[in-house]
Amino acid sequence: MPLAEATLWVWRWVADEQFLNDLFERYRGRGYTRVLTFPILVHLIADALLQHEGSGRQSFEQARDAGDVAASVPAAYGKLRRLSLPLSQALLAECSERLRELFPAGVAHPLPSCLADFEVLVLDGKTIKGLHKRLKPLRGVAGGALGGKTLVAFALRSGLVVGLQADLDGNANEVRLVPDLLPALRAVGGGPRLWLADRAFSYVEQLERFAAQADAFLVRRRADISFEPDRRRPACGGRGAAGRRYTQPWGAGWAAAGLRAACMCVRSRWNGRENKTWYWSVVCWTSGAIRP
Repeated sequence: MPLAEATLWVWRWVADEQFLNDLFERYRGRGYTRVLTFPILVHLIADALLQHEGSGRQSFEQARDAGDVAASVPAAYGKLRRLSLPLSQALLAECSERLRELFPAGVAHPLPSCLADFEVLVLDGKTIKGLHKRLKPLRGVAGGALGGKTLVAFALRSGLVVGLQADLDGNANEVRLVPDLLPALRAVGGGPRLWLADRAFSYVEQLERFAAQADAFLVRRRADISFEPDRRRPACGGRGAAGRRYTQPWGAGWAAAGLRAACMCVRSRWNGRENKTWYWSVVCWTSGAIRP
């Protein structure tokens, strides 16, 4: 019970009414306020997640029956539908920033000592699936409905999701969301940053964005990117914490984009398994900031 009470007190501070009203004014777009305010809607969604297994209708109906909300259930769904994407993105980012203010010093997930100077951020995309077919003509139609596409930034040291970029098109490629997400994360401060991403982000344009402002990146190499070992530097190897053998040669990776090519000093890593998973990086491995 003390832990549950502390969690609710933290939530009340993070989602303070004055803060939410200010956030709505800055990012509301064409949204407006009449009976149902943005802070009330945020807390109704929280109640749906904490008390009603994600059912917004049950949360809205209970609040209406208790006299806490004068708006009808359709009005609540209409309000939710009209919220702008920038408002949702800012809600996550700024609530995470407020939550970080409460973190005691030294409370963090342990990372290797070679990453001590970096803010490690993991990027991954997700398509929202399994949507209910609310429209009557679609209820008997086979197949699933796609929601939007999201690109999320996860801070590995704190364990918080610190950034979100979304697109209403569920078939959109999350890679195209990177140019909007990275500047927003860099504006918060901190750094230098180490960006971690899978092979979907292994394009010249994306690598250039990751390496900006003295940041570093570790991105899984695509199979169509060649790798030429540097014969002047012998490969190193050993066994990881899980006991698997690995080899780490140094060399150059070539990636072409139209008529443009980029040659980068990288350290590749092969975990020795049959699928030959490789990783490659730049800046952090060549600047001496991270040691093998």
